[in-house]
Amino acid sequence: MELEPGFDYRVLSEKNRSLVQQRTKELKERLQRTAQDIWDIGKKLVEVRAELKGHGYFDAWLRAEFGWSRRTAYNFIYVYEAFPYAKFAQMIIEPSALYRLASPSTPDAIRDKFIQQANAGSKVTHKEVLKAVTEEKLKQIPNSPIEHSLKSAAAQPEEDPSLNIDKEVKSVVPEIQQPPYKAAAYKANPTIVTPRFQQSHWYTLGMDHLLFCGDTNSPAFFDRLPEAAFALDIAVGGKWQHDWLMYKARSALILHPRERIDGERIRQLLLMFSEREDAIILPCAPSGEAIATIGRLKRKLFAGYRNRQQCQQAIADSGLKAQKVELP
Repeated sequence: MELEPGFDYRVLSEKNRSLVQQRTKELKERLQRTAQDIWDIGKKLVEVRAELKGHGYFDAWLRAEFGWSRRTAYNFIYVYEAFPYAKFAQMIIEPSALYRLASPSTPDAIRDKFIQQANAGSKVTHKEVLKAVTEEKLKQIPNSPIEHSLKSAAAQPEEDPSLNIDKEVKSVVPEIQQPPYKAAAYKANPTIVTPRFQQSHWYTLGMDHLLFCGDTNSPAFFDRLPEAAFALDIAVGGKWQHDWLMYKARSALILHPRERIDGERIRQLLLMFSEREDAIILPCAPSGEAIATIGRLKRKLFAGYRNRQQCQQAIADSGLKAQKVELP
């Protein structure tokens, strides 16, 4: 979707136009990602939303003025709504940790714990928040085979993200301007596998899914991917082949090859990390059973297959109609 060249403020009344234009100017000046700035941006967005909500122009304004999706804007809004009285200017909280704490799916007890920690002068990091949230969600799946993968990954020491390709789990909240994932995909991963296709192809599957048969570490695949709520991948030979996923998905889980990705496993993970109509990325050749489960939960799948036979088998097993397409 192309960005609108500019929001047409003539559709607003003079009173509404004045406030929205003033808030637009202030927001553009405050896109500095400190915790207090994030809170302030959320507050101003709530004010603009109130002015535009009755007109139905809020999404159009976001696209025209900032190139934002609704999800990006709500990262800020959730922070303001979750902590309406917090004084973040005195706290040291990583922005991604703050987004995670403010997420509606984060338990209040975890929010309170880390805000108290920040008020006491201790730094709050995304890693420790993610660990706490993950452990809480794991309680919803007793004796899950995923538990060891998640817990061991959350306990990993901090590393340079550009070199961090061995971790089993990553979770990244999208920034307004994301890092250049195309460069990261090739610089951080020197072991890209030679594709098994002479020519890559895209297929539509049903009404909502796109399947790619080709090299999943090529721009032909990852340039087409949207901002996703969740990504699931498998480490091959102890290495994570698709490290660019951390720039494409808010949460990504990397499993050991021995882990099964069946329909029930997919269902559990999607209910934990995504919502209806969210985009899901699976560059790890999901089965037809997994595809069917994703469809039943009303998520939109973007999947990749390096092996043509796997791709054709998954299409057949999904029970959905596939059609080869040429994407522009």
